[in-house]
Amino acid sequence: MRSLVFIIVVLFTTSLSGQKTIRYEGSFPNGQHEAATANYSYYQDAKTGKKIKHGSFRYVVKIKSPEKRLYRNITGEYTKGWKNGIWNYSYTTKDYNTNNDGYFYTYNVVLEANYIDGWPEGEWNYTAFVKRRKPIRSNGKKKWEPYEIVQNVKIKLNYKHGILVDSLWIRNEQGMNVDVLMNKDGLLKGDFKISSAKGAMSYFFTDGFRREHNVDSSIYNMRYDYYLKNKSSIEKAGARIEASSLFDNKSCIISKTLNNHVFNNSFFNYQYIDGDRIIKIIGNRKTVEVDYKGLYIRKLSIVISKDEQAKIQLVYRFYSNAKTKASKCTQVYKKSNNDVNLRKKMDQAKKIQQQLKAYLCQLKAYKKALSGKEIELKSSLCNSDIKINPANTRTQILNTIYARAKALDEKTKKIKCN
Repeated sequence: MRSLVFIIVVLFTTSLSGQKTIRYEGSFPNGQHEAATANYSYYQDAKTGKKIKHGSFRYVVKIKSPEKRLYRNITGEYTKGWKNGIWNYSYTTKDYNTNNDGYFYTYNVVLEANYIDGWPEGEWNYTAFVKRRKPIRSNGKKKWEPYEIVQNVKIKLNYKHGILVDSLWIRNEQGMNVDVLMNKDGLLKGDFKISSAKGAMSYFFTDGFRREHNVDSSIYNMRYDYYLKNKSSIEKAGARIEASSLFDNKSCIISKTLNNHVFNNSFFNYQYIDGDRIIKIIGNRKTVEVDYKGLYIRKLSIVISKDEQAKIQLVYRFYSNAKTKASKCTQVYKKSNNDVNLRKKMDQAKKIQQQLKAYLCQLKAYKKALSGKEIELKSSLCNSDIKINPANTRTQILNTIYARAKALDEKTKKIKCN
């Protein structure tokens, strides 16, 4: 049976902009149908009338009987409505039937979080050990099956103004292990590892760019080298930096894990204990939504200027001219009596067409590649008489292809098959 909930309200004046601060002690909502109490101070905003928490805060749930125990304890400090400093959260139970599945659960969940002005800041540490068992009857007496471990999880996060930085690791003996490194801006760096009983994957990042260890032919490495060479004027070099977060993917396994643990509302009552800038309550306090920041990745996308596109289109036109000329010469030759001169002109037009087709193949690579080295690699099977110099710039490569194509077009015009 629930214990009687008491309410005590004490008024006293503080120097906080001359406003009265009210100390409240009494019942507190949690959406869990549990008798909860809280002890905190607040003042009313002069403009909105909203109650703004300010000062120490403590939230408690205590349910105890010979058969079960449940405790929730959350303590911390508010400054003008925002969480500040160290906040300690704990949720513990003993043989508590929370899921109505026949099992009785024993939880030991602890979170130590750090805030500055409502923003997560510094190190966060989370642990969860959960086990369960079922009662059985033996000779008319109640006995217990052995405990089964459900969760044994440890998570460590590092924040800077609400952004995940430095390192993130997850250890889950019943599931997934994660090791992530980031720089001070949340960009991925170093080895990124996720492993579980089903398998493992590992990536390597520098400044948010994916790379591969000691693989010169890797597109990732070539793109990063191109970035280093041209980062002071990357747009002029024909590239654009695109940034995104792994959290942008709704199926991100890391955000799902954090939602189930560190930001689990049923554990820590974020739904009613406000003051987190990265947490939003959606739909009449029904859903907790976390605005994750960090795990940033970057990549280079290719930018084709109007001048470049104009030259590329002209090469396509030169190819079309050669194709038309080759077709026309073929028709005229077939109507002739194996005219030798017409045969030579037909063969010449076809050869020019094939050369220009190879140039178009190189231009397709040009539109998908950045560095000379990458263009050379992607166009290696084009069978062109133009050999891409990996040391050349994109402009030099395009100008070479365009000049050779234009010269071939002049030759095409001189072929007369009439």
